Order: sequence, then structure tokens, then C-alpha cells
Amino acid sequence: MYSIRPNLVIGFHGCDAETCLSLLNNPNDIVYSDKPYDWLGHGMYFWENNYDRAML
Repeated sequence: MYSIRPNLVIGFHGCDAETCLSLLNNPNDIVYSDKPYDWLGHGMYFWENNYDRAML
């Protein structure tokens, strides 16, 4: 699926449907994580081309 369009990046953010709709409908209300355990740094994470990893 992903090799068909090499210039296309599909990012997955692991969340439930309610959170997804809230993010899409209220983008100005997005709260970025700043917890001390954020191992990749503060912000929001998207996993490129990896749905399974996003849902962990």
C-alpha cells in the first residue's frame, strides 16, 4: 500500500475515536504533552506508516 506513492507519508496517532474527532474539530484546543516521561521530548507523536506502533 505505501510503496505505490513514495512521496506520500501516512502518520498514525494512537487515540480513540472521540479524541480523534476532538482533534479534528477543535485544532486550537490541542494540548501538547510535557510530561517528564516523554521519551521523545515534549509534543505530539505520529508514527510514520505504522498503525500498530501508534496504538501501543
